Amino acid sequence: MVVVAWRLGLGSSPSEDCVFFMFWFLVGEGFLMGEGLIGVRNSSVFTWVSLVVAIGLSASAEGGYKWAEQGAGQGLIGGGSDAVLALCFVTNSTMKKSHSFKLLFLVFFLVLNIKQSQQQLPNHEGDVIPKHYHQINLTHVTGPESIAFDCRGDGTYVGVSDGRILKWQRQSLGWKEFAIPSPIRERKLWDGSANPSLEPICGRPLGLKFNKETCDLYIADAYFGLLVVGPNGGVAQTLATSAEGIPFRFTNGLDIDANTGVAYFTDSSLIFQRRKVYVLHKGLMFPNGIALSKNGSFLLLAESIKRRILKFKLDADANSYVPEVFAQLPRVPDNIKRNENGEFWVALNAGRLWSIQNDAPDPIGIKYDQEGNVMKQLDGYGGVTLDSISEVNEFNGTLYIGSVTKPYVGILNA
Repeated sequence: MVVVAWRLGLGSSPSEDCVFFMFWFLVGEGFLMGEGLIGVRNSSVFTWVSLVVAIGLSASAEGGYKWAEQGAGQGLIGGGSDAVLALCFVTNSTMKKSHSFKLLFLVFFLVLNIKQSQQQLPNHEGDVIPKHYHQINLTHVTGPESIAFDCRGDGTYVGVSDGRILKWQRQSLGWKEFAIPSPIRERKLWDGSANPSLEPICGRPLGLKFNKETCDLYIADAYFGLLVVGPNGGVAQTLATSAEGIPFRFTNGLDIDANTGVAYFTDSSLIFQRRKVYVLHKGLMFPNGIALSKNGSFLLLAESIKRRILKFKLDADANSYVPEVFAQLPRVPDNIKRNENGEFWVALNAGRLWSIQNDAPDPIGIKYDQEGNVMKQLDGYGGVTLDSISEVNEFNGTLYIGSVTKPYVGILNA
């Protein structure tokens, strides 16, 4: 089915127009930067102003309203929120400029519907972050997005902004380089860089996982694909950069089944297995973190745009991988990590939703049992104490907290 996409007339393509509109909406929501970063604590008023400005600009832009036919599969381009997706892809090919007020009403209705339908967590008492909390600071680099411990229990290993994997060697020795994603590396330019514009050439590791049987470290690099490096580190080897003839665009979450040797990982809208790179599922709204159950019978995946965790059963007799909802979340999820008991920590790294009131819990991490029941949650206090959280990794009774942007690893007694 061909879906007709409405052009706002602000970009050079329909997808750019949709992204422009999403930008205004998401800044108001606090989705892109979080309330703490843009300095807006009550974002609802700012959101409505943003919506009006976005539509007003689109109506007055040179060229006015334009139309273009887009394939239905491009619906994922507008995946900022369900409301924006509905606006970017409509089927009325005769809409005129005079309908902008009707469109504004539609925006109001859809956003109001989202506001009323958001699920809130049970009112679990969140842990006080400052208590027993400390940090391991990084030097020059930022963004320890994913955290790992090797088969001997040594670590912490982190992937950072300059593309390298670093290993913590106690306070007296600090951080040491463990691995790099490519043998071609301009050390003077890239090492120690926190410049996002250099990431496509120096790499950006977003997912780390050691295979407990081989002690090899598997790396999901946003730009270099699925990589592996031996127990002694060094230059990583490439395992996969495409699936079904389509290059990876944003390799992200990662987990290993030590019993079978299968590596599961995500990229933009797909889930893969390595070697033959078998596609398990397509059409997800920005799949992110991924984690296997302790017995390997199911797989959890964070679908960030829809703010939920999906569960895929991996039973041998299953002839299709149809997910079910494991948990609905109040904020946008990032990585998922399983602890030694088979429980899961889900990191939440985006701004609060309207449905979370000032006196309600504001979690940055939620711990689930294998049935999807909330066991524990960490309160971020609106980003005052901790924000931009990418991962909560529980190891030997301690929580190691990763970040998308911060220059440190947070450590908290579990």
